[in-house]
Amino acid sequence: MTKRDVPTLVAEAIARWRAETERTERDGTARRKPPTAIAMSHAVASGGEEIAARVGEALGIHVYDREIVHYIAHEANVHRAAVEALEEYALSRVETHVQSLLTGPKFNRTDYLRLLARTVAMLWERGPCVISGHGCVHLLPDSHVLTVRTVADFDDRVERFAQSEGMTRKEAENRLEDIDAERVRYHQKYFDADVNDPTDYDLILNTSRLDRHACAALIVEAYRERFAEPTVIAG
Repeated sequence: MTKRDVPTLVAEAIARWRAETERTERDGTARRKPPTAIAMSHAVASGGEEIAARVGEALGIHVYDREIVHYIAHEANVHRAAVEALEEYALSRVETHVQSLLTGPKFNRTDYLRLLARTVAMLWERGPCVISGHGCVHLLPDSHVLTVRTVADFDDRVERFAQSEGMTRKEAENRLEDIDAERVRYHQKYFDADVNDPTDYDLILNTSRLDRHACAALIVEAYRERFAEPTVIAG
């Protein structure tokens, strides 16, 4: 993903979705089967964002990182535009999926979670993609998603974080401990889940032991093994 601002990236995505919808309506394209996706959870400073970008490039599919998910889920006008860009049948499938999540025993029934679940489901509905952050690993149907978590040894994460944020090692250590605790609370509050539970992931990759190229290659291979080759998305 480029370093362009999130509103620009979101606007481009919505324009792309609308163009695809117009083509579908014009050409009478048959309704697609539910798409597949890769949902990724990253320990901070584990290199997950770079790995996600490599995976998306290798597979020729879009990558939606936590900033895009967060932006759509919290900007009412943008979210409305994204909803309007979906075909009627696709929107129905999204709503059915979200309703099934929120009536299940695990999920916190809040407006925030409803909007977040709808956002993640909309991104997924647009076609094969990689989605990162905000508990997305809990928000897509198991039969259509490969769930991945990237981790690293704490000392390595501290060193990387200190370098990227211009902090002392002690400052980075304290901040990472706070962030890790915040994420544990977030997953517990909204999904009744432990972010560190290995059973929630198909793959857990330690970037202290495998370089990012190798991690991306493993994810691509696992995705191709589990699902048919994705349809490459132009644009």
